Amino acid sequence: MSEVQGAEAAPSVEQLRAQASVVGHAAAPFAQAAAEAARPSPDKEPVGDKLEFDGAVQEILPNKMYRVKADNGLGVLATISRRMLQYYIAIRPGDRVTVEVSPYDPSRGRITYRHK
Repeated sequence: MSEVQGAEAAPSVEQLRAQASVVGHAAAPFAQAAAEAARPSPDKEPVGDKLEFDGAVQEILPNKMYRVKADNGLGVLATISRRMLQYYIAIRPGDRVTVEVSPYDPSRGRITYRHK
């Protein structure tokens, strides 16, 4: 087999087993290699880039969309997060919510919390 120059080859099974005997746990290097393989691609947006605002729901729109007016005056078209959908958290006009907004499109966001 010819290897491409400049690219790191994945460790072989023998190398991972040798590391496991040193570490003392056989599954640790395999889990680490699997985690490195499952890393998101660099073109995806990092999680830390989100901006959060508190605001009030102005209007309920079709397809689980909400118009939210943030406290800083920003108008956001927001959907409800999957976790809130999973637990059937109802959102009504006038509710105080926390909205997560991407810096790349500040007119759209995701409702992550409904304040009590």
